[in-house]
Amino acid sequence: MAYALAVQDLAKYKLKNGAILVVKHRDDTEAVSLQVWFKVGSIEENYQQKGMAHFLEHMLFNGSEKYPYGEIDRLVEGMGGRMNAGTSKEYTFYYITVAKPYWKPALEILYQLTQKPLLSEDMVEKEKPIVIEELRRGKDDPINLLWEEFEKLVYKASPYRHPIIGYEETISKFTRESLLEFFRNYYQPKNMVIVVVGDVEPSEVKSFVEETFGKEVGKPVKRAQYVPEPEQLEN
Repeated sequence: MAYALAVQDLAKYKLKNGAILVVKHRDDTEAVSLQVWFKVGSIEENYQQKGMAHFLEHMLFNGSEKYPYGEIDRLVEGMGGRMNAGTSKEYTFYYITVAKPYWKPALEILYQLTQKPLLSEDMVEKEKPIVIEELRRGKDDPINLLWEEFEKLVYKASPYRHPIIGYEETISKFTRESLLEFFRNYYQPKNMVIVVVGDVEPSEVKSFVEETFGKEVGKPVKRAQYVPEPEQLEN
C-alpha cells in the first residue's frame, strides 16, 4: 500500500522534445536529489566503441559551454552538495544532491554537464590514461576478474559478455569525433529521464526544465543491432 501511494504522488511530464520529467514532492527533507538518466550503456556499443559509454561519463565532467574545466566541482562543493555518475550495461546516470535553496543552480549544472559538454580533444587524451588505469586496477580485483570471466562464459554472442569499462585497445583509439557521434545519438531528449525529488513544487520544476532541457532538439535514437544469444542446452 505504501508503495502504491508513493507512485500516485509522482508528477510525470513528457516535454515537447520527448524528454521525460518525474518529480516527487517531499516535505520531510531539506535535501533535493536531482538526476538525469539516459537509456544507454555498454550493450549499445559495437566492438570499436567498447568502453565508450563509461568513457563519456568521465568526459562530461571536463567542462561545458558555460562552465570551464574544474568550475562545476567548485560550484557543487560551494553549495555543500554531492555529485557523481554511473554507467551500467543498460543506462548511464548523473546526479547532484543539494540543500533545497540550491536546486535551481544545481539543475542548471546538470543541464550544462549532460547537454553542453565541450568534449575537447585535449581532454579526451587527458582522460585516456585515467580510464585505462582504472581498467588495470580492476584486473587486480579478484572478484571483478571472476565476474568478467563468468560473463564471458555465460554469454556467447550477447553484448552483455563485454565489460562495461571496455578494453585498453578500444579506449586508446577513441577520438573526439567518435565520442561526439555517440553523444549526439544517445544524450538527447528522446533518450532522457530527468528526476527531481525533494521539497519542491512540481509545476515550478517543470517550468525550469522546459527553459533548459526542454530547449534541446529531440530526434530518433539509433539503437544497436543486438546479436541474439544462441540457446544453451544442458549436457
